Amino acid sequence: MKNMISDLTQESIKKEAAQMKERLVSGKTISGSMKKLSDSAKVTRILRGQNPSAPPLNATGALTRSIKATNKGISGKDYAIHHNFGFTTKNNPLIPEGNKKPKGGLRKKVFMFKGKSIPARKFMHNESTYMYDKIIVENFFKAIRRNFKK
Repeated sequence: MKNMISDLTQESIKKEAAQMKERLVSGKTISGSMKKLSDSAKVTRILRGQNPSAPPLNATGALTRSIKATNKGISGKDYAIHHNFGFTTKNNPLIPEGNKKPKGGLRKKVFMFKGKSIPARKFMHNESTYMYDKIIVENFFKAIRRNFKK
């Protein structure tokens, strides 16, 4: 029974990690679409040499690539949790030019972001919103029935 429960947990973790990656790539949340990027976020991306039309949280793909299923749950970049729940910025960063030359002749610029509210983009489930996948649960119960027949 202990092994079956462990298998159920591991399959659920793997499936949720894959779904989180899919939500990030497509710009979706657990309940709909992510709020669009602000104009200042688009300018910041241009200055960094990133694609301003990419979905939120997917400028470089680093966050998506960092999401991994582990034995204890799902791991990822530290800032993922902040973006999932929203936060307020604490500093005014100097945005350097990226590897590519920015469009429109833009140069390094200090943005006045301190105290700005960054909206929550809920791409992770919590205890109240997560539901086990029906197929995984059905396979779990099939395994229980199969083992009790022995």
